[in-house]
Amino acid sequence: MPHFPEIVYDNSLITKSGKILADVNSPNEKIEKAEMYINEWRSYHFCPIMGIQATLRNHVKKIQDTQAIVVQRLKKMQTIKDKLKRFPTMRLHTMQDIGGCRAVLSNCLYVYELYENLKKSTMRHQIVDEKDYIATPKDSGYRGIHLIVQYYSNANKSYNGLKVEMQIRTHLQHLWATAVETVGIFTNDSLKSSKGSEIWLRFFQLVSSLIALEEECNTVPNTSNLKEDLINEVKKIVDENSIINILSTINATCNYLQNQKIHKKHYYVIVIKNESNEVEVGRYRSFEKANIAYIKAEKAFQSNAVLVFASSFDALRKAYPNYFMNVTDFLHLTQRLLEGDRL
Repeated sequence: MPHFPEIVYDNSLITKSGKILADVNSPNEKIEKAEMYINEWRSYHFCPIMGIQATLRNHVKKIQDTQAIVVQRLKKMQTIKDKLKRFPTMRLHTMQDIGGCRAVLSNCLYVYELYENLKKSTMRHQIVDEKDYIATPKDSGYRGIHLIVQYYSNANKSYNGLKVEMQIRTHLQHLWATAVETVGIFTNDSLKSSKGSEIWLRFFQLVSSLIALEEECNTVPNTSNLKEDLINEVKKIVDENSIINILSTINATCNYLQNQKIHKKHYYVIVIKNESNEVEVGRYRSFEKANIAYIKAEKAFQSNAVLVFASSFDALRKAYPNYFMNVTDFLHLTQRLLEGDRL
């Protein structure tokens, strides 16, 4: 575990900075200063992420899912801004998903086994909120389990009380979620926030319900519970809008960085240049240098960036396929679902 300095922060200052970002009329000089405070506040969450991610990883090992993947991330500045604008009464210092870690598991049985084990755990970190979006999918089609975990450590006491969002998904749910974000980047829509093309939004709702039926789980609101009905509606959308061709083009254009392997622990800053859809990956040994590069990348015109920490490049690529624009698996999944195949 890296050494993290003791922190001191002012909740009122963080909240004030959040309100400045949420206000479209805020002058640039105020926005720049607010972003400076928020970047510092965001960086504080990396210590809790590391601790909670280690706990999650230990619990994942106990369920013996050999295909499991565990990774972590800091929330992007643009995503923070968008959330503050969607929820104008939100106080930034209470935003619970600035930091996040994720377990991607083979199937729903493993997901619920991990979920129950975490709830029964004697870990010092405390689960303060939970949402089961598998039992009750979001209207968008999003499915997975979210836990809000409050950090506690004797070694890093100044970070105690900060919250991290823990996500637990199946591999199929993860393919769906990353495909939504990938297509959103190419169409310049925030599909993951249910904004943008009605055609794509409906397509992803229906595919999510087809996956839910395969996993013997509840389907998405406002979609059929019958496999045949879902397939027929998806086929109509696909045929009328060349969906498969578009997904194939995205995949062929950005099938990127497939052969690199890095086995040491590093911080990665992944940048997508929106105009060219090119992907750049920066690798850093220290969090401080990675965070500086991350902030710089976020401020670059028309770019999309993420800062993550993973034990290998393979784990990074598998857990964040949208940042390498590889939609191969989702494309194959969609084609099999439309053919009525069992997965």
